[in-house]
Amino acid sequence: MKSRMKNLLSIFTFMGISLISQADLKQTGVYLSAESLAVKKAEQEGLGTQLKTFGVDFYKTTALTPSIDRYFSLGFGLTGGDDKDSFGQGVQQGSGGAVFHKKSSIFGASIFGDIGVSKSLNAKTMAFAGIGSSYYYLNREVSDCSGCKAEKINLAFAPYAKLGMNFCGERSCLDISYRYFMMEEYVQGIGISWRTLR
Repeated sequence: MKSRMKNLLSIFTFMGISLISQADLKQTGVYLSAESLAVKKAEQEGLGTQLKTFGVDFYKTTALTPSIDRYFSLGFGLTGGDDKDSFGQGVQQGSGGAVFHKKSSIFGASIFGDIGVSKSLNAKTMAFAGIGSSYYYLNREVSDCSGCKAEKINLAFAPYAKLGMNFCGERSCLDISYRYFMMEEYVQGIGISWRTLR
């Protein structure tokens, strides 16, 4: 009986260590995401309904219980969209150089942050749910042209609910997520992150 109790205690201790090792984690890496805009808003701004982002992000978990963690995620990226209302402009290469006709494109910076809870499914896998917001600072402009015409793309803050899974190996983690936006300007988004453990 005592031997069996010792074995059970050892198993629970090992499980506790495994779960704790999954909590209090810091991860940094890169991410790709795609966000869908509402058709009406996209038409108003003269861009396609898809935004695509590449960036860097930070993810941290803190233990609340042996199987539930609190997480925080923050990311900064470069976002582009399909310019449906582009304009052209002559661009001179250097002083007295040749003049090239170039078309505008939509490009800019973005930031997101979210908080929530995650649950360990095993020592290497977590499911998570949270809330957060994104912001996109985009312009329609001709690249590599100082003093050229530029138009701001008017997109509001984008609050969302987020669901996802986090899969960790020995030194890195893969994060797959889905976002449901709460503003009429946006519809939904998906993202994938690859991060290393710190």
